[in-house]
Amino acid sequence: MAESNEAQPRMLWCRRFAYITIVFLIVLYAAVSNFLINKQMLKEFLDNVPNDYSQPVADALRDLVSSVDEETSTGEENNNGSSDKKLNILLLYADDWRFDSVGYLNPEVHTPALNRLATEGMLFTENAVTTSICWISRACLATGQHYARHQTINLSNPVPFHKYWDETLFAKLKDNGYVTGMVGKWQPGQMRPWMFSHMNSYSGFHYQGENHITDMNERDALDFLRNKRGNGDEPFALFVNFFAPHHKDGSKEQYFPQKTTEHLYNDKNITFGPTCTEEAWEKMPPFFTDTNDGRRRWRERFNEPSKAQMMVKNYFRLISGVDMACGNILEELEKQNLTDDTLIVFTTDNGYYL
Repeated sequence: MAESNEAQPRMLWCRRFAYITIVFLIVLYAAVSNFLINKQMLKEFLDNVPNDYSQPVADALRDLVSSVDEETSTGEENNNGSSDKKLNILLLYADDWRFDSVGYLNPEVHTPALNRLATEGMLFTENAVTTSICWISRACLATGQHYARHQTINLSNPVPFHKYWDETLFAKLKDNGYVTGMVGKWQPGQMRPWMFSHMNSYSGFHYQGENHITDMNERDALDFLRNKRGNGDEPFALFVNFFAPHHKDGSKEQYFPQKTTEHLYNDKNITFGPTCTEEAWEKMPPFFTDTNDGRRRWRERFNEPSKAQMMVKNYFRLISGVDMACGNILEELEKQNLTDDTLIVFTTDNGYYL
């Protein structure tokens, strides 16, 4: 009887250990399965991208640094002063641009200028945004911090990171001799004259009278390159913040492309992904309710086949308009023999659900 009493705690401990082991194995199995599934999904995506342009960010940056180091050492050997020359920076920053809404990755989309940029440059396939909200993402760009640190959740002033403006990307560039320019959409807090060397901020519409906002973005970018970037001895950093292809809040049509792109996609039937169905929605977690903002916007844009076709075609037309503007800006760099001296980046504040 005494031995039986002594054995009971051991049996209880063994059972607990067995339960813990089983739970651990289940969690481990789920984690490994999830990893393998994600790895396979990423592989399937990368299989459609040429290997030269699908390397990880770390490798890409390492190659960039190596090439700059090589050019610097060559400049020192030739004693021609090139080692002291800073690269100009051109940041083309779109709004609500889905990652594969470019012809290089999706043949349905007409973007010849960006296709060329992807072909001749580098594609960052592992780039991601942590907080998919316009002004929060822009604050992340300015500060190099996640939202949890820069705390820019409200648009009203004062914006927290403005108190530390001298530590932002834009201020650091200006302090290091760059002529800085900002055109288009800003959003995180009110802009001040001392933030950039030259700036012209506007957003929230597609048309202002007869002027389309993408044409205005292009006009102001070209004006900076032609008239405001300094005497040529100073490096420049130009931030072109497109409003397109963001929708127009409060309007039934949502997307208003330029007249120059209205003829595009007329003969196409846009392909939608396998998750663009009611069945896929019903499988979503319970916290995605019908009052969810994304679900509300889906009803406004995509709940009927003909409506969805019209909306996505106009979304793509806005994208093609941005591509045309980027092409003209890049052409201006070439005319001024600035292409080889300029770091050109195209990205977006966040993606889009299609």
